[in-house]
Amino acid sequence: MAMVRAAVIAGFDDQVRLLQADPEEILRANGFTSGFSSACDTDEWLPYDRAEQLLQAAADATHCPHFAALLGTQQNINLLGVVGDLMLQSSDVGTALLELVDHLLLHINGPVNSALVSFGDQTFLSYHGPSQTLLRKQSDELAMAHSIIIMQALCGLDWKPTRVCFCHEAPDNQKPYQKLFKAPVFFGQERTEIVFPKHWLKAPIL
Repeated sequence: MAMVRAAVIAGFDDQVRLLQADPEEILRANGFTSGFSSACDTDEWLPYDRAEQLLQAAADATHCPHFAALLGTQQNINLLGVVGDLMLQSSDVGTALLELVDHLLLHINGPVNSALVSFGDQTFLSYHGPSQTLLRKQSDELAMAHSIIIMQALCGLDWKPTRVCFCHEAPDNQKPYQKLFKAPVFFGQERTEIVFPKHWLKAPIL
């Protein structure tokens, strides 16, 4: 069974409340104890599929299909724990991203794959999680939101991707995604990934 650190749901309660829903009700309905998301140890392991189910339940309760992406953009690189520490101690952005790829299993324990490749003047940071269900939409959107906040932590808040790609089909309303990611967003793609100019790999960590 794939597991993920509880840090991925940091800020869950506040985000649900901002969207005019009750986080305690959502938690209890999905088998979590009251106050779990705000009181749990961020290094505690959660079943990956239960985290996806919780995100989907929140999306349904708040009538916000992009809830996971929204939650992820409100978090920061500290959610990665020791992996984030390794990245911030790197000499440049490229080295930091290789630390992420090489040590992702410290954050997600399961059949997960992340890759960093460059073609021409663009670099592709992809993510393939362990989920094989329709709930993969939630974890993929959370992962891409995390990719954005990680890159901004390394490069500065002005950093923007060239584009963001998802394997899952396009939602009815794509505008919230373009607003969150501040870049063109494409759905139904071969890989879930962010794309950005290659020159950032040599940039020093800010």
